[in-house]
Parts: sequence; C-alpha cells; structure tokens
Amino acid sequence: MAAKDIYERLHEDHERHKQLIEQIQETSGDSPERRELFKQFKTDVMGHASAEEETLYSTLLSISDTRQQTQHSTSEHGEVGMMLVELAEADMGESAWLTKFKKLGEEYNHHVEEEETKMFPAAQEQIDEQTAVRLRDEFNARKPEEVERAVEGKDLPEIKHAIKEEEGSK
Repeated sequence: MAAKDIYERLHEDHERHKQLIEQIQETSGDSPERRELFKQFKTDVMGHASAEEETLYSTLLSISDTRQQTQHSTSEHGEVGMMLVELAEADMGESAWLTKFKKLGEEYNHHVEEEETKMFPAAQEQIDEQTAVRLRDEFNARKPEEVERAVEGKDLPEIKHAIKEEEGSK
C-alpha cells in the first residue's frame, strides 16, 4: 500500500533505514556484505535527506511555528552526512569502524524519533492534507535524483569541506 502523505512516505524510509542499520551491525570485518549494505544505507539516507529538505523542510521553514525545529533537523542531516562520509573513507575491517557506525545509528535513530514525534505532529497542524499529499509526490519525484547524486558523489566536496572546517574549529 502506497503512503498517503509525506509523513507516511518518510516513515517508510525511516523503517527501511533502521533495518539496514541492524543488518550492518550484524556484519563483521571488511566483507562484501558490509560494503553493499553500507553503500545502500549511505546513498539512500543521503538521497532521502536531500529530497526531504527540498520538499517538507522547505515548506516548514516558511512557517514560523516550525522553523526552529526544521533548522535543528537540517543541522542533524548535516551531522549524519559527515559521519557517513567519514565511515565511507575509513577501513571497514577495523573495529573502530563498527563502533563509529553504531554511533551513527544512535544519531540517526535519535533524529528519526524527534522528527516523527515532534516535527511531524507540528507540521500536521500547519500543513493541510492536500499539501501533504503534494509534498509526498514531490518527494517521490525528487528522491531518485538525489540518490543518483549520492551514488555519483556530487555532494562529497561540500561535505568534506564542512568536515575540515569542523576539525579546524576544534
């Protein structure tokens, strides 16, 4: 059954991402399975975040009651993106890789929990059903393009620059 609105559609992705997190955590070493699952997770999460920001978040940023929470969630997307890039460049065979991935899983699950229990209910108070359905359609159209950008690594220079800036400020 297809999602009826943007919230259900995003929830579907969140559930798939949680399953991938669990599957990755069950792998060991630099295995083909870990590599493939992580690739799926990384590209889908990055595509999801970009499409979500371009559809739901852009709408919520224009509403004063939801602006602050949306800015917070956008910041969390950036943090998850940086962690994904760092993990992609790290040695998957090292035990530190799995430790860092588990931290990413915790961050991701925290973000999803906030989004689904705070942001979505606040958004539903501000956005009518017709708009929520339109946003779902826009998300569904946009996400494949954003996943392709992630596969091609088109956003990596910006993310790597942000990582260097963050490291320089420490």
